[in-house]
Amino acid sequence: MGVTVALSVFSRISIVGLLVTLSGNLAFAQAPAAPDTGQRVPEGSPQRPEAMPVPAPAPDVARPRAVEFSTLRLMRDKHLISEDEYQSTLRELGEPIGARAGDASTFIFGKWSTTLYGFVQTDAMYNSTQSFNDFAGNQQVLRPGTYGGDNGRTVFTARDSRFGVRLRAPAPAGYGFTANLEGDFIGSEPGIYQNTGGTAPTPGTTNTEPGYFTNPTFRIRHAFLKAETPFLDFTLGQTWNLLGWQAGYLPTIIQWPGILGELFGRSPQWRVSKTIKTDTVTFEAAAAAMRPAQRDSTIPNGEGGVRLAFNQWAGVHTSYMPSTSVQALSIAVTGDVRSFKVPSFVADPHATNKAVGGAFAVDAFIPIIPGTLTKKDNSLSVTGEFVQGSGIADQYTAFSTGISNPALLPAMMGGASPAFPSHLDSGLADYDAAGALHLVKIQSWFVNGEYYLPAVGGRVALFGGYYNVKIRNTADFASAPAAMRSHASMIDAGFFVDATTAIRLGADYALIRDVYADGVTAKNHGIQGSAFFFF
Repeated sequence: MGVTVALSVFSRISIVGLLVTLSGNLAFAQAPAAPDTGQRVPEGSPQRPEAMPVPAPAPDVARPRAVEFSTLRLMRDKHLISEDEYQSTLRELGEPIGARAGDASTFIFGKWSTTLYGFVQTDAMYNSTQSFNDFAGNQQVLRPGTYGGDNGRTVFTARDSRFGVRLRAPAPAGYGFTANLEGDFIGSEPGIYQNTGGTAPTPGTTNTEPGYFTNPTFRIRHAFLKAETPFLDFTLGQTWNLLGWQAGYLPTIIQWPGILGELFGRSPQWRVSKTIKTDTVTFEAAAAAMRPAQRDSTIPNGEGGVRLAFNQWAGVHTSYMPSTSVQALSIAVTGDVRSFKVPSFVADPHATNKAVGGAFAVDAFIPIIPGTLTKKDNSLSVTGEFVQGSGIADQYTAFSTGISNPALLPAMMGGASPAFPSHLDSGLADYDAAGALHLVKIQSWFVNGEYYLPAVGGRVALFGGYYNVKIRNTADFASAPAAMRSHASMIDAGFFVDATTAIRLGADYALIRDVYADGVTAKNHGIQGSAFFFF
């Protein structure tokens, strides 16, 4: 019995000893080797190297992600872009989204960045005449007494929705390299066929109403690259015309721009500019070689101008409807010069008649009651423009004059009048009955005001304006007075509401009075409601 108990105790002690020995050997095997000091422990020595403690795992080090999501404002705050680059971007994106550009979605890939922006827009339009497919622009109002002049039209459309991409490339300090691509759905496409009698049009040359409004054509609005340097800035590609310092002085309105008597357009160009900024004033100068108004002139249009802004006096301005920002009191003076070469007025021309046209424009933005983006309440601002020029109809949206070349004499008595190849878009220049070439002389001006109601957090604004355009030399042309436009005016008033930071709703009323050269006045009453979702 005693022997059995002794063996049981001995076996348990042996098992415990074995487990302790195994655990010690395992810990020693997992521990990192001690540094070699050159000393050796003699064999049989009771001393053993002490097991080194296992170090705690190092904390995870943040690794840069291949793609980051940010905004322009955060990029500025993190010093990924400079304040000058940030302000430059706000100016470039001022017309489509205004101050919202600071919060536009931006993807960062290394030192490259891509900003996506735009808006979804839907409109409901009523016009008391059938003069326009949707927007009025500078088209003539149909004469009273005609079917289209005495009957109205209602349109629903989303064609003015826009999408844009702005790219920024790596650049040394003080430099900036960017590119912009922006489009909408108001592309060139056949108009809508209206059966008003007479010969039916050739198939494929007109459109159906569903085809026109629900399947519109995507088009380029802006496609340009820009290099900003400490010395000069260079812009190459399609962007705003310089005449009128566009788009810095667009009025506040619901009706689609360009409206009656407003400079509005974009063109391919090569531009050089310089900005000098102090705490008090900002001075800008620019000159550009533009796409010629007539390619056969062989000479680019030349445009240039200067702008002076007083930085200490600023107010809130909404350009068209999408863009709200703070602008300084400013004035801009710009000019345009252009050349024309038109075939002589015969059926088979060989000679050329030349003419030089151009224009000057004065634009101003005046904050009457200053405001900021965080305090728009009770702010009041006025925008104005005056333009005078010749051969500049392309500087306005869809400008119709009713002027045309007289008919050539037929080759034989009773024969058909031969066609005249003018090589020129309509509205720029035409011949009189004696075969003398005249440029169409245009004068336009507008004044527009905007007021932000108090006590509503700047969410509600009222606006209104008066717009006028005149053809100054109708007597030079042989066109029938019943077809020629003499002058036209528009009165507009409306409001908009910011339902959220991303949704804007608005409506306005516009009265267009179009006076023909024979004294007849045509009127169009227009009501439009619009909704925007910005991204």
